Amino acid sequence: MLGHSGVTSQSSMATPQAVAVDNSGRLYVADDQNNRILIFNKAELKPNGANADIVLGRADFSTGTTNTGGISASTLSRPGGIAFDNAANVLWVADYANARALRYSPVGGGPTLDIDGSNAATKYDALTDGLLVLRYMFGLIGAPLTASAVGATATRTDPATIKTYLDGIRPVLDVDGNGMVDALTDGLLIIRYMFGLRGAALTAAAVAANAGRTPAQIETYIQSLMP
Repeated sequence: MLGHSGVTSQSSMATPQAVAVDNSGRLYVADDQNNRILIFNKAELKPNGANADIVLGRADFSTGTTNTGGISASTLSRPGGIAFDNAANVLWVADYANARALRYSPVGGGPTLDIDGSNAATKYDALTDGLLVLRYMFGLIGAPLTASAVGATATRTDPATIKTYLDGIRPVLDVDGNGMVDALTDGLLIIRYMFGLRGAALTAAAVAANAGRTPAQIETYIQSLMP
């Protein structure tokens, strides 16, 4: 059982209208009265009442008001229908009260390094997304995780929401492929890439001795996380 009535939270729902599931076992719920989409990674393994992993349409899990800040690409108003296109890896949402359909690409199961959920102009920024990744790998939580590291157009701003997103994509942050997530290898590689470093300048002294990816493969892999 997922969802319950009550105050808007990471585990509650209010009049859920539709669901969809992708090939990776992620469950997408149109949480109508909370004006949002909830995403549960590997939903079949979740315990009863589990928290959602990602929210769309809201800046955090505690807000359920409609079109906060005005109608935009990151808001929803009573989403009533939902469908997932596995071939294209996109999520379609019928944003009922805003009289429109929205396409999310990629969605929470094509993990990306847009950690704070910024718009296209500020996605994949070293001083926001890269810094958030590095701080997360060093174990920072709460305000120390996000202080001065969230973009002006971010849709994820709350430290807990950003940590939840990073927890959800943690396995893909092992960019050198050695089975571990480490700030001084994986974190450094990610932030260097976001600063524009390539080739030897990207990987110098930042690849684990037991890495499972070559320098060229590391570059390609990081690029795949920044569509």
